[in-house]
Amino acid sequence: MQHSIRRVLAIVVLIAALAPAALLAQTPVPVTNESNPSIVHTDLGVTVMEETGQVHFVKRLDIDAGAAIPTLNDLPSVVITVQEGQLLVTTEGGRPSVSVGTGDAIQTDDGEVVCEKSTCLLEADQPVVIGTGNGLAISGGSIDMDTSGDEPVVALISVLISEERMIKERCWICPVVIP
Repeated sequence: MQHSIRRVLAIVVLIAALAPAALLAQTPVPVTNESNPSIVHTDLGVTVMEETGQVHFVKRLDIDAGAAIPTLNDLPSVVITVQEGQLLVTTEGGRPSVSVGTGDAIQTDDGEVVCEKSTCLLEADQPVVIGTGNGLAISGGSIDMDTSGDEPVVALISVLISEERMIKERCWICPVVIP
């Protein structure tokens, strides 16, 4: 289980590194949710895995400071990598882990260090600040996010979800168009 989380996190870090090249090759169209204009999300890639009925997508989120970010509920696999700014993240259920990439050690909102290097498992319901260059992976459970501080946040998010559930529930983060 821990190896699969590390593998997913490694893939997202690779995607994050290659994302600027992908953006130069195509022109993604940012989407602003009319009910929440302080979050703009841009589809960077969507893959439908016909044999499993799963959809994997990667988005860029541009989040204004203080924006109300909807909860991500019970998604099978989510990886968030912060490109700029800081996200205060609280998970409920699931098996959350954090990874220190190029950023500083990961801390709770009280300043207690919970992960200094590599990848660390977290306790559920433990709020942590994910800063620039760091990431969080969770399988199952829910994720509450908030901007930490008075600066906007840019994050990449990678989600794996069943196509049936995505269409049925129309999650706020799900892609509008499926290839």
